[in-house]
Amino acid sequence: MSELVRRMVNLMVLSLEWCFQVTDDLLYALGSTPNKLTVLGIEHCESVSDASLAYMLRQKPNLVFLSADSCSKIGSITAIALAQYSHANLQDLYLNSCIELTDDDVELITKACNQLRSLGIEDCGLTDKSAEAVAVHCPLITVLGLNNNPAITSQGLKVLLDHLAPAIERLYLSNTGISNTTLHQIAIQCRTLYSLSVIQCEQITYEGLKHLGNKDCACYYTLQDLHLSESMRDRKQFYRDCLAIPDGGSTDLRGMKNSVRSVANSVPLSSTVKKGRKNLRAEDTVDVQEVIFGTNAQQLHHLKGNRLCLRPDYPSKQDDSGSKARAPQTTGGCSKCIIYFR
Repeated sequence: MSELVRRMVNLMVLSLEWCFQVTDDLLYALGSTPNKLTVLGIEHCESVSDASLAYMLRQKPNLVFLSADSCSKIGSITAIALAQYSHANLQDLYLNSCIELTDDDVELITKACNQLRSLGIEDCGLTDKSAEAVAVHCPLITVLGLNNNPAITSQGLKVLLDHLAPAIERLYLSNTGISNTTLHQIAIQCRTLYSLSVIQCEQITYEGLKHLGNKDCACYYTLQDLHLSESMRDRKQFYRDCLAIPDGGSTDLRGMKNSVRSVANSVPLSSTVKKGRKNLRAEDTVDVQEVIFGTNAQQLHHLKGNRLCLRPDYPSKQDDSGSKARAPQTTGGCSKCIIYFR
């Protein structure tokens, strides 16, 4: 894969979700190749190190999208690289479950990447300090994921909402330390809120939820997805009394990323590889601008060009929310893929 990437001088988009065998070599190859990379997804590439991603970021300051969810080795070195090298164009950043990240790292990142529209820092053990850093340094945020950070409380959310509430559209606060006070503030200030997740927020009760069902609520007509715990005692009463808001059940939306854009004309991987090996010479470049590997490839409507899409042939299974999920059978990567050309 590293050798192939070196030939893609027009590469703009590379998504390698669930590619367990991706190593640092690929990121070093990306960084050393004079391509046009603006979008990178390495979700669940657990072998990727902090140093290799930082190297790539130093060489590619024009990224607009970076997703490194569940890359457990990513931390302070990457944060410093984002801070020290101009990444003013970065609009979407997802570092969910990057457990090495700290509040100081988040502050460094938000100061440097102040044009962010979407930010995911779920399940990182963060505190109110991170929420306040986002509030102060990222005024354009419309999508924010803070799920599974229990130390983030209503105090941090108050600062956040005071700065960002008028523009926020999707807010993910499940398993945080927020209370009814936060819901009251959301009801007063969030005029464009579309989706809200507050699963496993133990301090929330009907007294807080009813603010969202009141017709005086700022987001009464925009809120379409509200996600609460199945076990919440007052949940049924709330939906019964406030029918204008659909019952989202226990689905924990992680939908900060759009669905796969359909691409026609599929070709089996085996025949494509054989054809490529037969026709490509060592000195040839490959005129591919987008490489998408994974089950949740992004809908990147602002980019055009040839696309190479590799989809893992994983069996579908039911997840806990009842929706279809796709997951690998083994941790060794995909045994079979499909390549799409557009």
